[in-house]
Amino acid sequence: MKTNFVLIMCDQQLREHLGCYGSRYGVTPNLDRLAGEGVVFENAYTACPVCTPARGALFTGRTPHMCGAYTNGMPLYETVPTMGEVFARHGYRTGYIGKWHLDGDGSYMGSGKAARGFPDAVWYDGRRYLDELTPEERKLGYGSCDNATLRARDLPDSLCWATRNSNRAIDFISRHAGGEQPFLLVVSYDEPHPPANCPARFLDVVREEDVVVPDTLCDALDGKPETHRKWQAADVKQYNVNAGTMREGIHRYLACNAYVDAEIGRVLDAVDAHCREETVVLYTTDHGDFMGQFGFTGKGAAMYEAITGVPLLVRAPGRTRPGRRTKALASTMDCIPTMLDLAGLPADAPLDGTSLAAALDDPAAAPREAVFVEFNRFSFTQKVTGGFWPIRCIRTPRWKLTLNGFDTDELYDLETDPGERRNRIADPACAAVRDDLHDQLLRYLDRVRDPLRGDCWARRPWRTNLQIPFTIA
Repeated sequence: MKTNFVLIMCDQQLREHLGCYGSRYGVTPNLDRLAGEGVVFENAYTACPVCTPARGALFTGRTPHMCGAYTNGMPLYETVPTMGEVFARHGYRTGYIGKWHLDGDGSYMGSGKAARGFPDAVWYDGRRYLDELTPEERKLGYGSCDNATLRARDLPDSLCWATRNSNRAIDFISRHAGGEQPFLLVVSYDEPHPPANCPARFLDVVREEDVVVPDTLCDALDGKPETHRKWQAADVKQYNVNAGTMREGIHRYLACNAYVDAEIGRVLDAVDAHCREETVVLYTTDHGDFMGQFGFTGKGAAMYEAITGVPLLVRAPGRTRPGRRTKALASTMDCIPTMLDLAGLPADAPLDGTSLAAALDDPAAAPREAVFVEFNRFSFTQKVTGGFWPIRCIRTPRWKLTLNGFDTDELYDLETDPGERRNRIADPACAAVRDDLHDQLLRYLDRVRDPLRGDCWARRPWRTNLQIPFTIA
């Protein structure tokens, strides 16, 4: 039997704000429904906590530095196949609807040109969305505003990018379900990424006074990198980060989450109506959002769970059992290998990801021993959070080691300190596990041919027992 794929994703969504990941707010009933019908990966991670490199890794199965899009503003290498190309070569009809952010032209909304592997007729990026709107409609549909203005506007659903994405996705599914060719459809929502616009009625899903502000909002960040303290001070000054402003911002974000969840529900309903039994549905995001944790906003040069952890839900009829959860480590780079495995297809190009199919069959399975996350700079065209700020990170079931190229390194015991408040990098009691993680990370950098690999990652002030031969060839 043929296997279709519908990959749905959002942008900059905090994992813990989904009900299936423990949210108290109840704004994601459709994603929670999908979670209840498939497998929830509790420990899934982005390849990089910034949009373009995260998307590059997701849509190629390669690390950000190997796919070319290692920072915002950089395009994919033309020699690296996209997800569309991989599946088109196996006879799939493909379609891409929504945010792409891999054009490399510096435009957030895209170029309007279809990416390799996706036909022009089923390409609908941000540029094509904006081109449908009048100048006034653009201000309404995508212009930034505060909550009071959003409520006063009462933005119609028809002007919202997410609604137009869903309309096209539903049309694609209804036209291609039951056909001789299998299909791959990507539905990429920009929401809840700022400006987080949505119809006004969604502001009433949660009362603003019921929003809980992170208890780490005013943490002093003792023992953490100096960069983090500077970043916190800059966010407090530039965005007036405090309990009041964060409560309003989180409220707006939750409203937008509720809106995009409703749109995702429409797409899921279309799959269920036309091709449920032969269609694998995956859901994830490119990265998370601090939402005031440690006084930060957005995402950037750090490896905290809030921005590196992502939701990953998989429903594979005939393969997954309802209500399963797994603690197996997963990376967004694993999507393509997993999809190929589920379809019984070979990989016809190198992949850095790992198939997660075993964890779909058995929640106790562990396809990965560790996940790795990298950061190079926020944007090729901007100096943001320190400009060039190389970071390499390894996360195992219990521990996370982060090497900050130009600052204090970090070690967190996620079993006893899930909030990552106590940096154990200099704790003698953790030296053995720290050094083992360090060795694993160094081997990984060599294995994936990280262009920044070298002695700089080995020569850390806390690693005095490591013999490092100097090589010139």
